[in-house]
Amino acid sequence: MEMQTGSISNDGYQSDVERIVYQNGDIFRPFFTDDSMAALKSETEIRQTYRRMDSQSQAELTKTCDSADAQRGSYGTMTYALCSIFGVM
Repeated sequence: MEMQTGSISNDGYQSDVERIVYQNGDIFRPFFTDDSMAALKSETEIRQTYRRMDSQSQAELTKTCDSADAQRGSYGTMTYALCSIFGVM
């Protein structure tokens, strides 16, 4: 089942902070169904992709999730869903 983001398609970012993270973060692209980054892949696919990443990429994702947690309200539901799946939040 694909999850809809509700936060980043059609420039619907929650904040400028979130927009910058995704526009400059190709690291997130593998977690989405296509380049529009409008829908997440399944939770199983996200977990598998995350586990295959090198430790530096995982650390970068953790840093973003920590930032999202510290700045509640600056990130949308999609970011929190990803962080939850990664096991960071």
